[in-house]
Amino acid sequence: MKVAIIDNDPAILRSVQILLTQAGHFVRAFSDCREALAQFALEYRPDVIILDFVMPEMNGDCFLSTLRSSVKEIPRVILISGHAELVARKISDLRVDHFLPKPVDFDALLRLVDEEVVK
Repeated sequence: MKVAIIDNDPAILRSVQILLTQAGHFVRAFSDCREALAQFALEYRPDVIILDFVMPEMNGDCFLSTLRSSVKEIPRVILISGHAELVARKISDLRVDHFLPKPVDFDALLRLVDEEVVK
């Protein structure tokens, strides 16, 4: 399965990339939402996006809005954030498939990604 992880925290990017790669997934890590959007413009289509909500240049909600306006179908989205209270207020508007608070429970994340394989 192709997985995109978008997070400005290099430790999260590397940890998730290692975890999912060892589980047999093809992972592309992006530290910037604009970089990820540029790849989508070039027809990159992962099966799952793991997206941080709060980032310095572009928040997860802005990324999702931009992505939805530019592609017909977006992949499943697993939102992660250390700001659970902020996300809770916006979760219905975000239209994501799953939410995990930071620090990320890597076992739960792996189960959610693997769940997509079964669907």
